[in-house]
Amino acid sequence: MGGAPLGFGLNPADAVHALTTGAVGAMTFAVMTRASLGHTGRPKQADRLTVTIYILVNLGALLRVFGPAIGLPTALIFGMAAAAWSGAYLLFAARYGPYLIRPALDE
Repeated sequence: MGGAPLGFGLNPADAVHALTTGAVGAMTFAVMTRASLGHTGRPKQADRLTVTIYILVNLGALLRVFGPAIGLPTALIFGMAAAAWSGAYLLFAARYGPYLIRPALDE
């Protein structure tokens, strides 16, 4: 992002998306998954589905930031990024929702 105004690296809009959809998005999921496990008395270890969530959110960010450079239609790339991002939230709700609506294991 620092190089964008100087003419190298990502353009400013893509740099902002790299920070917001990439870094902030991935960290949001990290906090959500860890807190959901910890507050429900479960071991704070990522299972395969949780790793898939992290892969999807990062894939969505990578597609959004670098996808237009691939040469595919922008709408297709952005649609794929949105599907990856939405899939991450759907998997989070499916995996962690039941944990969050039931009593904690340590209660």
